[in-house]
Amino acid sequence: MSVYFSTIDPCDIRSHKFVSVLSEPLGDKIVYKLPGIGINTLKKLKKTKHITKAKDLLYEFIHKFHFDNELFRLWLMKDYGLPEYRATECVIALIDYIEQAKINHWSLP
Repeated sequence: MSVYFSTIDPCDIRSHKFVSVLSEPLGDKIVYKLPGIGINTLKKLKKTKHITKAKDLLYEFIHKFHFDNELFRLWLMKDYGLPEYRATECVIALIDYIEQAKINHWSLP
């Protein structure tokens, strides 16, 4: 299943970053390619957890937080200073990615 930019409403929370994340396996995508994550958060994640890749943050969500959406979101807000809406965007993107990975038989970390 392909997702095309022309089908995305620019006002929708599911921005072009969502399309990019859901269109193919994460591979070696830099963590700031995830919705809600920017360069400043990348720098903080790299310094404290050595996380630079989107798949590394997905690993944290799956294995350290055991899919606990709320705890993961609060961790992003408290430890990395993300505003609530950005932390929520990130969690939604990771959940949607996991669903897409199951559908497309992509491996998860």
